[in-house]
Parts: sequence; C-alpha cells; structure tokens
Amino acid sequence: MDSMEAADSASGDIRHLFFRAGFGMTPAQIRQFTSLEVDEVVDYLLKDAENIKMMSIADQPSSMPAMQSTSFLGAEMESFEDTMSTEEELEQVRNQWIRQMVDGPDLHEKMVYFWHCHFACYCPSASMAGSYLNSIRKHALGNYRDLVLAIAREPAMLYFLNNQQNRKEKANENFARELMELYTLGEGHFTESDVQSAARAFTGWSSDENGFVFRPNLHDFGDKTFRGQTGPWDGEDIIRIIIDDRRAAEFLAISLYRFFVNDQIDDHDIRLLADYIYEQDYDIAATMSFLLRSDFFYDEANRAVRIKSPIELIVHLMKLCDIRFAEPGALTFLQNAMGQTLMDPPNVAGWPGGRSWIDNATLMLRLNLGNYLLNDERFDVAPVTSLKASGPAKVIQKLNVDHDLDPVLGLFGGSLNRDLEQKFKEALLANPGNKEITSSREQKQLDYRRLLVLRITSLPEFQLC
Repeated sequence: MDSMEAADSASGDIRHLFFRAGFGMTPAQIRQFTSLEVDEVVDYLLKDAENIKMMSIADQPSSMPAMQSTSFLGAEMESFEDTMSTEEELEQVRNQWIRQMVDGPDLHEKMVYFWHCHFACYCPSASMAGSYLNSIRKHALGNYRDLVLAIAREPAMLYFLNNQQNRKEKANENFARELMELYTLGEGHFTESDVQSAARAFTGWSSDENGFVFRPNLHDFGDKTFRGQTGPWDGEDIIRIIIDDRRAAEFLAISLYRFFVNDQIDDHDIRLLADYIYEQDYDIAATMSFLLRSDFFYDEANRAVRIKSPIELIVHLMKLCDIRFAEPGALTFLQNAMGQTLMDPPNVAGWPGGRSWIDNATLMLRLNLGNYLLNDERFDVAPVTSLKASGPAKVIQKLNVDHDLDPVLGLFGGSLNRDLEQKFKEALLANPGNKEITSSREQKQLDYRRLLVLRITSLPEFQLC
C-alpha cells in the first residue's frame, strides 16, 4: 500500500468511525479529523463524551399524568387542549434531544440513542421523558449494572410495563419478563419460575410525581428462588443475579454488535466482545473503547451495511448542512413520516430496524429528504400514520428550515471541479464507490458544488452507514 492509498484508508476508517460512533461528520470535523489516526480519534471521542449534557427538564411544565390506584396514567385527559399541551411538551423534549444529537458530544449522544433503542420505552409526558433520558445520559458510558437499575426505577418504564400494578399476592409479571427477555438475557435463557420469582421481587416498585417510590406495604418480603439462588430477594437482587450471569454479557455484546457493527452477528466477534465485557465487569466506556479499536469494527464486510434509522438520517443531514427547523412540529412530522418517533416505540420490543426502515411508504421520502429540506420543496408523500403537527388534523406539506451550506460547499477549496465528485462522495458517503453521478456539462455550472451535495444526499448509498 503506497502513501496515497494509506491516507485514503485512514480517511475511510475515520469516516466509518463517525458514522457508527456518532451521526456522521460536520464539515468542520471532516477538516479536523480525517487526517488523524484511529486511536487519536477514539481517544478524543471518549474524552469528549465525559462532557455530559443533561436534559433541561426544569423548564418543562410538570406534566406527570394523574395517579390512580392501578395506573400511572390515571384518568383520561379532561380535554382535547390538555392532550395537545402534553404532546407539545413532549415535542419540546424530542426537539431538544435531537439538537443535542447534532451538537454532540458525538459518542455520548450516540450511546444515549442506542440505550433508548435498547431499553425501548413509551413516555407519556415530558417530565417522564426527561427523567428517563437523564437516567440514560448519566449512565450511558458508566457501568451497565447501574444503568439497568436506574432504568428499572424510571417512572416511564414502570408505567410502560405495568409494574404499578405489581403487588404482593397479585403479582404482575410484565416488567419482570421483559427485563429478562428484551433487555438483559434474551428469549430462551430464563424459566417461567424465574419470571414468577422476579415479579414477586419487584412488587412495590412504583412512582409518584417526584419519581421512583418503594411501597413496602405492597412488597413481597418472602423467600424467592431465582436462577437457582434462594433468598428474600428484591428488585436490586434480581438485577445483580442477572448481571452476574455471563449470559447477560453475551446478550449485551450481541445488542452492541448489531447496532455498532453489523446486523448479522459473527460468533467469534461476539465471544471476544462478551469476554471483554465480563472481564471489565460491564464497564461501558472500556467496552466501547475496545469495540471501536477492534479489527472487526473496521472490517470491509462491516462497512456501509447498516441502513440509517430515520433519526440517524435526519441528524446526519442537520449536522452536514447546519439545518434548523422554524416550526416546532416539523421534526415530529419527519419522525412520524419515516416511522420512528423518539420515546414512542411501536411495541415493547422497540423498533426492528434494518430493512424495516425502508418500504413503499418511506423510500421516496428518505431519498428526497435533502431536496425537501434544502430546496424548499413541497412533500409529495403522506405520513406513515396520521399526525397532529400543530393542530388536530394538520399535516405539514412544506418544511420551513434555515440552513447554512457554505461550510460543506467550502470543502476541498482549490480542487478542480472534475475532482470534486469523488472527494465529496468520500466525505459524505460510507461507501463512495466509483460510479459517476454528474456529467462533464454539470461540472461547468456555477452552482456545481451545491448540485453535487444535493445529488449525493439523494443517492441510495446515502441511506447507509
């Protein structure tokens, strides 16, 4: 490999790293990082991730749903206006979070997004959403044990999986079952007896307007046998016993691998990653350092094979073109139209991801998203489901956005137009390829750089990371 090929390879590694450990690169990051070594950039991402930005929910109205004896949601909203107010508050939280994804720190925000998908949870109010996100933010690169316990105490999760209804002599098994099946062990790695014992251990775990509450009068203090161990276990004990099992490390390794490396797992890679997780006692920062420096992470077979989720696609475009939305409902509209609204998963299993992101209803929207946002074009597609954007029946047909293309158009200053196509593809695509997408006549146009960026963002390859 000559020096030019080595430089191209290093640049490709950094581009791949930012697609997976972040949401793509800003023009400034393209200038700053593509000439550096992988270890230098991983060190930077990990150090930068220590600058944790919590959600500023103190400014959010206290919109905790009213309590009833069996449900955190309580009675139905008293009026349509109240329902709209709650939705608008949630919209503010989602918008604030997406802005933080754009602004970074890159790795920390990507980890928060990963855990939000891993611990898929519907949040019915802004305060519950903010609390749930801040628990993830606090522990996103900390210790997995602490993260699982924090999530298990979140009011949104207790509501979502019905643990408000879990009490001694009348245990509700939903939370206990999903804790093992979806979040920590996986299907087939626990018994019905484990579910029953775990459910008894989580009796009395509840919440009020101030957050998590343990209600001893509803808790079963008797002995339980869980995964071969007997004692007067409570919820903390159940989580400890689960995480002590090496299967939990293997399950976490699979989840991390499918999100950061490839939907198709490699058994050898999973063993390496699971062993490291277990040896490091579930230190997430150490695990991500290992993963992002591993040979398998940079293997050609694992590049440009993941389909960007709607959030990843939106955030990449926002970072690239410094896009800001004038209407608060615009980002909610786009999430709904492409099939992924933050903190509103389709079911307890979350979003299936992969090829499910693209279908007849979303394909053209995804391919034309750059044109819709940067060319002020009207939408010619409908949302996946009905959406209240800024009123009960309003559907947005055109998005009012502010954007600044100058930084991305200013890349590769001094390069000849005939060389720009490949340079821009290498900067913006996970797999640039060699197929020409502009003609020699187009290369002579005064707005060629703008045409080129729009052309690239409309390629099928732009959907991959």
